[in-house]
Amino acid sequence: MAEALRVLVVDDDDVARECVQRSLARVEAPTEMVPARDGLEALSILRGEHPHLAIAEPLIVLLDLNMPRMNGCEFLDALRNDEALRDCTVYVLTSSTLERDRALAEERGVAGFLPKTGGPALTQHLRALLRS
Repeated sequence: MAEALRVLVVDDDDVARECVQRSLARVEAPTEMVPARDGLEALSILRGEHPHLAIAEPLIVLLDLNMPRMNGCEFLDALRNDEALRDCTVYVLTSSTLERDRALAEERGVAGFLPKTGGPALTQHLRALLRS
C-alpha cells in the first residue's frame, strides 16, 4: 500500500476544514489530514514544536489567505525564509476572485489554487493533485 500523503490544512474556519476532510475521504487515496487554525499554529506543527500535533513527510499545505494572528501571506513569507521548510508545497484554498490575492500568493511560490467551496469541485481538484 502506498504511503499516505500528509495534508496540513491551515484555515481558521471549522466548516472549511471539515469540507477539506470530507473531500479527502472521497478521493480514495491514502491521506492524513492535520488541521491548523492559523499560520502561527501551522509553523509550530511544521517545526515540530506544537504540543499535540505533528506532521511528517511527504506533505502538502492547503492554505487560506485570510486568517487572524498570522495570515496566509505572512505564513508564506515565514515558510519561504525558513531553510528547513522553504521547499514545502503549498496550495491556496480560496473563494476570492481578487487578482491581488492571487498575485501576492504567486509571488510567494504557491503551487496553485484550489476552490474553497468544497463539494465535488474541491474533490476533483484534490483527486487530480494526489494523482500527480
